[in-house]
Amino acid sequence: MIKIINLPKISDPRGNLTFLEGGAHIPFEVKRSYWIYDVPGGEVRGGHAFK
Repeated sequence: MIKIINLPKISDPRGNLTFLEGGAHIPFEVKRSYWIYDVPGGEVRGGHAFK
């Protein structure tokens, strides 16, 4: 069965961030995934690290 899943969107002047976590947003296991999009030219996102 195909199903549309609405994911959280965090808007920021530097661009948008969407993330998903398995069990919370999707019905199968994924630890975590995120992507940044609509970033205006010249903006810097990130600059930190995850362990």
